[in-house]
Amino acid sequence: MGERLVEAKQEDSTVVLTIWDEPEPVRGRIVKLDARTRLVHVQTLEKLAKLPFLDIMRVDNPRD
Repeated sequence: MGERLVEAKQEDSTVVLTIWDEPEPVRGRIVKLDARTRLVHVQTLEKLAKLPFLDIMRVDNPRD
């Protein structure tokens, strides 16, 4: 999964992340992978989400 996150960041592509204990997936672009805090920074349409790496259960490409 880590490789897919790095690849999506390098390609500046949109991803859909399934997050533990979140009702809806998070869709956006990965803008930073912070190794020190273990957070993945994802820019969505509304905000910058900082998600714990260990809470990411699945990485998908958008269907549209």
